[in-house]
Amino acid sequence: MWTDIDYMDRRSVFTLDPHRFPVDKMRELIDYLHDRNQHYIVMVDPAVDYSDNGAFERGMEQDVFLKLNNGSIYKGVVWPGETAYPDWFHPNTQEYWNNEFELFFNPDTGIDVDALGIDMNEAANFCDWPCEDTDAWVRSNDLPPDPPAMRPNPRPLPGFPPDFQPYISKRVNRIKQRDPELHKPQYEIHNAAGALSNQTIATDLTHANGLSQFDAHNLYGTMMSIASREALLLRRLAKQPLVITRSTFAGAGAHVGHWLALGIITVSQSHKCLRLHQYFKYQWLALMFVDLEGQQMSNSALAIETRYNLIDYIYTAFYYQTQTGKPVLNPLFYLYPEDENTFAIDLQFFYGDAILVSPVTTENATSVEAYLPKDIFYDYYTGAKILGKGQNVRINNVPLTHIPLHIRGGTVVPMRFRSANNTTGLREQTLNILIAPGLHGDASGSLYLDDGESLEQECATEIDFDYNGK
Repeated sequence: MWTDIDYMDRRSVFTLDPHRFPVDKMRELIDYLHDRNQHYIVMVDPAVDYSDNGAFERGMEQDVFLKLNNGSIYKGVVWPGETAYPDWFHPNTQEYWNNEFELFFNPDTGIDVDALGIDMNEAANFCDWPCEDTDAWVRSNDLPPDPPAMRPNPRPLPGFPPDFQPYISKRVNRIKQRDPELHKPQYEIHNAAGALSNQTIATDLTHANGLSQFDAHNLYGTMMSIASREALLLRRLAKQPLVITRSTFAGAGAHVGHWLALGIITVSQSHKCLRLHQYFKYQWLALMFVDLEGQQMSNSALAIETRYNLIDYIYTAFYYQTQTGKPVLNPLFYLYPEDENTFAIDLQFFYGDAILVSPVTTENATSVEAYLPKDIFYDYYTGAKILGKGQNVRINNVPLTHIPLHIRGGTVVPMRFRSANNTTGLREQTLNILIAPGLHGDASGSLYLDDGESLEQECATEIDFDYNGK
């Protein structure tokens, strides 16, 4: 279960809204999830509320926030209002971040999360440069936003007991920086936000190690993400930490995962929303911040179930990606490099090396033109054999419940024919091996299994399958 920053007290990091997310109920909720082999994830932002609160005061004590040239704290504006930003180059910042995680995410007294989502870590700043009066900007834009009204009669939460049901630090003066080259360099990057420092922290700031933000800007999100992974790891030394972050730079993939922030889909686009929901189930992270109900929920259920059916197959693909660099998601030309027709295809892709995904991307459409290279394929849902001729094939009558999938001939796919509500329950189901013979009647594939959580695996299973047609 994911919770965005709604859980915070007026959007202030490392806090809980005492009325809507009281600590005792949060702990009860997380215990409830853990008892059912489910996990809990929250969002964390890097910017710290510039006010009388523990996270800010401890950061001041350790001197970890970015500063202006006159030594005062650099202030920006994000969801809680005026904010200070940790300087990830400061020697105290990792210790500071570790301590905040230990206090807030403490398994015995706090929020015992299993993983972390990170947002706003480019770092974001609502107040465009030169932003000389953050307090005035906050007041004119009503930040932080008022929390929603407490509902007098909210709907009951199924499965939960009755008692669970819902019923300043001194500021210093700032000076205006006067280094236009670091805000508007001689070359133009065509920044959509305008000036180089717009919607982010000022690029003329100097980090604790002497580097300018101008030179190190793209590292901010990655450094914050890696620091968060280290802090999460210290809480549970034996388990793999999971961090999904909005801003990354080259090399971040060795430590954290990446997501692309939020988009907005209107109610009038619910058909497209459903197709996107199905599509995202075949990405690395099947995450959508969207409410589905009624028929929409029923229509998306098959994509969720299929992902669970293929969890062993895709977990194996992820394992080999970490070991060899072989991608989990592949363009068609990756598997058919001699077929020039595949070079420009950007809507179809392979999920692993066996499952060809051909999403319906036209609004209100019930058909799609799918390219099939010169190979043998099998309809995922019916098993029907299709001989690809290196040309487009029209797939008609694609219901809203389906996304067209084909199994590439010559592959072996480990899968569970029966699904479950979580991976623990899924692993109690029978493991099946699906053989899709190639043009010459043979097939091959792999399976990797471990406990899914341990940082160091005491026991793992790795199997290579080869089928010669007999």
